[in-house]
Amino acid sequence: MQFWATYCKVLGYIWLAVTGFIIVVGIAGVWTREGFSGVQDHLNPFNMVNFIAKVIAIIPGFFLIKLSKSLQRKVKTRK
Repeated sequence: MQFWATYCKVLGYIWLAVTGFIIVVGIAGVWTREGFSGVQDHLNPFNMVNFIAKVIAIIPGFFLIKLSKSLQRKVKTRK
């Protein structure tokens, strides 16, 4: 059980790091193609499609970290 807790934690942090990197690279690509106004449109809080896509991409990382904490609590209560 400890293996799975560590595995989920590491995978969750890797997922968040890779997703964050992809988002930053995407913003940099928008900046090079469309300039600062394109980045403003991209990060506009009323651009719900973009916001929902980012949240859907980030959720698995948070879920894995939450799962690892739950598994660690199970391991501690068994001892």
